[in-house]
Amino acid sequence: MQQAKDDAARKAIASEAATARAAIADETIARLADDYEQGAVLDFFFADQLREIQASGFDIANFFGDMVNQLDPAREGKRIGEVAATRARAIAARKAHPRYSVWLIDPSAEGRESANEARVSALLKKLGEIEKLLQVRHYDEAENELKALLQDYPGEARLLFALGQTASLWARDTTDDDLQTQRLNRALANYRLAVAAASPEDAVMRLRAHEAMGRVLAFLGRNEEALKEFEAAIGIGPVDKTAYNNALEGKRKLTQP
Repeated sequence: MQQAKDDAARKAIASEAATARAAIADETIARLADDYEQGAVLDFFFADQLREIQASGFDIANFFGDMVNQLDPAREGKRIGEVAATRARAIAARKAHPRYSVWLIDPSAEGRESANEARVSALLKKLGEIEKLLQVRHYDEAENELKALLQDYPGEARLLFALGQTASLWARDTTDDDLQTQRLNRALANYRLAVAAASPEDAVMRLRAHEAMGRVLAFLGRNEEALKEFEAAIGIGPVDKTAYNNALEGKRKLTQP
């Protein structure tokens, strides 16, 4: 059974590679045709000649005279008609694939991207539902939902941030001092994990997490640590104006006489 799976995988890879080679060949012809219609009427001729010489490994200078002598004007005048079907395939492929240049290199990329988009969409929908739980203060249920989602989306920065946010909001509504501190420390841990998990491009997530940690640390009286977090948030820049302004205000309060 395992061997069958391996054979199937190899066949799929071979088929994908063949598709990619054929698409690249079609695109090459289509570009030659585009240039031909722009006035480069000998581009097919030289492409054919140079391909043969390149394959032989000889110096082109030794063959240029013979190459020109083989020129057949009548043949070159028919080139567009000869490649019409190939060019049509390439044009259709350009229209069919929004990220055409990526598809040429990796035909399976679109399928992976589509699947990833579906996963992200499902995640955002669940986060919206969890936000509603937080609004009605169902913190325990929200936390359980987020932990379950982490099984499907391990290391997802948005989930880790939401866990930090949930613990922080829960702490705000907690009257027991020890329990409140536990929840705030849990919030800090998740915010730190969110920063570590966020991609370098996700400046908004990193800014919001640093600013949130600054507020929690300031509440706990750990002012030096809080100041570092506010400064880290400010250093990212105003990619989220609310969080950025909160960080500025948090720093001002900690540094004022």
